[in-house]
Amino acid sequence: MANTTRRIATLVTGGAIIMAALNGPASGSSFDQAKLQRQRLGHQIMRVRAHAGTTERTLKGRIERLTGAVSARPPRQLLTTSQWHYQRHHLMHNKKLAHKRLKKVIDHAHHRLSVLSAQRRQVRAWITRYGVLHACPVRGTNSVTNNFGVMVRMPGVPVHVHQGNDIIAAMWTPIVAPFAGRAVASPNDLGGLAVKVYGAQGYAYNAHLVAYGHLGTVSTGTVIGNVGATGDAGGPHDHFEWHPNNGAAVDPYPYLNVVC
Repeated sequence: MANTTRRIATLVTGGAIIMAALNGPASGSSFDQAKLQRQRLGHQIMRVRAHAGTTERTLKGRIERLTGAVSARPPRQLLTTSQWHYQRHHLMHNKKLAHKRLKKVIDHAHHRLSVLSAQRRQVRAWITRYGVLHACPVRGTNSVTNNFGVMVRMPGVPVHVHQGNDIIAAMWTPIVAPFAGRAVASPNDLGGLAVKVYGAQGYAYNAHLVAYGHLGTVSTGTVIGNVGATGDAGGPHDHFEWHPNNGAAVDPYPYLNVVC
């Protein structure tokens, strides 16, 4: 009961943070809070499921043992008939209590999961509403490298400042539109096969593709190409840039860190 009370208190506190954030557009810190709350809710859901599963298995095992005990009458020399009836009544009573406890545990778990899932959906909806990126640009296993602003020095390549983040992924991993808009091919010497996605708040730039996907009008999640190593890439990855208001690139890591 104490653990449950602490969990509820933690959830209420975290929920208050998100509800405060829901009142308007968020700064970077609000996005960090939203991401952390989404992760906490996910962990709580896993803990509730694990605890409910363990308790359910324990109670079902007890019910099974009690059922066997009720059905198996011991030899006459061990118990009189009245003693046996008393013991059988006691076992059946315990079995009934175990069934009630099992139902209570399952009902409580379903309720907790419903509440936690609803709050997690609320956090996701907030991120989708106020977030710049609505999907991770690379669909599948990946690793985002926080290397915006690093000086790039490679043989045969002009020294330049890195204007984005590298999303490391296997060759041919799908690259998708991170928001709705218009995808346009933008190949160049440094970026190799590249594509820009123009949206309501600016454009995203993806470079080093091995092949193009769908171009033109796109929705969030439309495959616009595949991870490659064309241009000056040292290995397969998606060089991702974010240009708010179609201007200079800014560090996309805080935004990628929310959706990837």
